[in-house]
Amino acid sequence: MIKNYFLLLSLLLVSGISNGQWLAADIFQTSQGCYGECNSFEVNYPTIKETTSYTVSSITYNPPFGATSGTATQLNLDDRWSDVIDLKGISAQDFNFCFYGQNYSKVLVSTNGVITFSIAGVTTGGLYTPNSFSTWVNSGAVPYAGPSANAPFKNSINGVFQDLNPAVSNAFATPNINYYTAGAFPNRVFVLNLANSAQYGCSSDAAVGAQTSQILLYEGSNIIEVHVQRRVPCTTWANGNGLIGIQNEAGSQGVTPSGRNGGTWSATNEAWRFTPAGNDVVPTITWLKSGNVIGSGAILNTCDTNQEIYTAQVSFANCSSTTVLSDTYTFTPIPEINAGQPNVLTLCSSAPQPYTFDLTQNTPVVLNGLDPQLHAISYHASLNDAQNGTGVITNPQNFVSTGQTIYVKIEDLITACYTVKSFDLAIVSGPSAPTGNPVQTFSNGETLANVEVTGDNIQWYSDAQGGTLLSSSTLLVNGTTYYASQTDLNGCESRNTTSNRFAVTVYDVLSNNEWNNNLFSVYPNPVKDMLNISYASEITSVEIFNMIGQRVALKSIGSTHGEMNISNLTAGTYIVKVTSEGLTKSIKIVKE
Repeated sequence: MIKNYFLLLSLLLVSGISNGQWLAADIFQTSQGCYGECNSFEVNYPTIKETTSYTVSSITYNPPFGATSGTATQLNLDDRWSDVIDLKGISAQDFNFCFYGQNYSKVLVSTNGVITFSIAGVTTGGLYTPNSFSTWVNSGAVPYAGPSANAPFKNSINGVFQDLNPAVSNAFATPNINYYTAGAFPNRVFVLNLANSAQYGCSSDAAVGAQTSQILLYEGSNIIEVHVQRRVPCTTWANGNGLIGIQNEAGSQGVTPSGRNGGTWSATNEAWRFTPAGNDVVPTITWLKSGNVIGSGAILNTCDTNQEIYTAQVSFANCSSTTVLSDTYTFTPIPEINAGQPNVLTLCSSAPQPYTFDLTQNTPVVLNGLDPQLHAISYHASLNDAQNGTGVITNPQNFVSTGQTIYVKIEDLITACYTVKSFDLAIVSGPSAPTGNPVQTFSNGETLANVEVTGDNIQWYSDAQGGTLLSSSTLLVNGTTYYASQTDLNGCESRNTTSNRFAVTVYDVLSNNEWNNNLFSVYPNPVKDMLNISYASEITSVEIFNMIGQRVALKSIGSTHGEMNISNLTAGTYIVKVTSEGLTKSIKIVKE
């Protein structure tokens, strides 16, 4: 979150101001739910108290504002009041300061170190006419409800109230009484500087010297501070009296620091804070999203699954004015884990149960491209176990079951969020073998694709169990038996059941009528290197095929006898196809 008040606050803190008097709201997230779950937010805000009473405390002397950098005043004569000063300064929005339960936006300041809210035309009976300080001697103290002529000014802030004389300028006195308003709403501060002024009656006494102090009025919190760089009494005039304190309009209430309620005290680099101590001002808190009200109170609960911007407005109604603090929070939800849907694991078997499954076949499926280093996968026998992380299947590669539903948990190791997917373990007995004529004839050059059997997704093998998977382009060999299986919609093949293949023996229809087997020989068989082929008629060519129908050797003979060097062939079973006078003959050989 980026908060505008941080800038002002940071600058003031650099200057050494405690942040106790500055107002700000701050949203923080108290709970974060996973995708689809709810989230909680809370707004922190300061405690603001009514100004029906005050406490005063000593603080570290560290004046945050320059003593001579404000707006110059006409206060360069003894015992003078300023014109009416608007607290807001150059700001457009009013600066409302609450003092003893009354709201004020304008003040008067005196050359004698006093701010008063008693302004003629604004507060009835106000003290707008300049008063003589000389009548206030020993009788002055806070609070004081007696005649105004003999007391500190009512409805006032005094710091330091003493008989200054800004008309004097000499080697030690360079008077500068100035004021200004700093900061931005709702954290502005009105600054009054009383810098380097001599005291009346001691204007040439270097030992008494110049007096410098600063008064600060903090908006919103209504805190008052007085910073005293130097105060030395002039005992030859007004008994050297000096006052730090505040007093209400009636003179019935007032607060001063110990030892500062009049008298001939001295101070160097001291500071005091006057803090409202009445009842807490209970704020009205409103939550908004996209300009619409979505809640109230300090806590907000939402179940949003999209990124949202929440705003909390904290409104304090105090002294007939309202201070509104606000903060925004950009909520980014934890995204849904993009896990894949696991596959049904089907086991094709007609053997007695139980059966063994490899559950981890679904691990890459559910990860679905997620980083396996950042996600934990576990398998469970129940949904409750998966959600609670209990009952983990410890050997998922060899899980024994008779068929059931399995729950797989995919957990994000960073957020601890998870999702659960389920899949079934299915046992299918598998289809029966294909059907057809177990004895079939063929013509020279025909392949397994020409053998007729009834079934789905037919596959051919060289043996009843195990054996070699044959291509449908495998040339048929006279008197050879081939074995067919079929595959059902579950992906189960009849070969996976107990020897459930259909046997077909094929015979060459021309081998008995036109090809003289007695005059034909292929030897040796098995053969290692040289294969001999002999026939009564001229042999045109000899071709050799592997058991998946690929031709691996071809040689033209042009004689009744020929040789082929097959030492380069790998060991195994091959089909030799011999062509003579337009007729062909195929025979199976074994290469060692």
